[in-house]
Amino acid sequence: MDNNFDSDKLESEDLAKPVLNVHLIAYINPGNEGDGEIPPTNHWAVFLELSKDRSVRVDMMPGYGLDGRRGKVDLSTKEYAFTKNSIQRLTFEPRGHPNVEVFIKSIGSLGLQRYNFTKDCEGCRFWCYQFIKCLEGISILEPGSAAQTHETIGYYYCTPTGKEPREVGEGEFRLTE
Repeated sequence: MDNNFDSDKLESEDLAKPVLNVHLIAYINPGNEGDGEIPPTNHWAVFLELSKDRSVRVDMMPGYGLDGRRGKVDLSTKEYAFTKNSIQRLTFEPRGHPNVEVFIKSIGSLGLQRYNFTKDCEGCRFWCYQFIKCLEGISILEPGSAAQTHETIGYYYCTPTGKEPREVGEGEFRLTE
């Protein structure tokens, strides 16, 4: 893996395990807080479920590079199928249950690891959408998965309930390092 991946918390034996479900989740924003002029939003990540008590989280995180906009794909083994700190979730069953390594290699082969967030460090929703769209494009996920994702990420999911339309900040993919 290149330097756009952080796999320190990924247990290598999980690479060969089949993925039962792909969970796209929005984390709870407990105080419904934004950042100054920026309205509140949820952080989004993907969980590759291996069993009811194990998953690999795929999380595009900002904070790298001179301006903090360069993202890294954080790969972490978790002791649950998906986080209990989610307020919204979409679940997709992958065709044929490919293993974790197939998902990670698809990120690299499609260039999804080379991502810059917006100037406001917005972009996890857009990245997750692009990941789901690519998985659908290579027939790992069923047709319609990307459309369902696109519709769902267009909202801020308020704590404790409700949702508000929210423009999706689109980061950009770099062609090279």
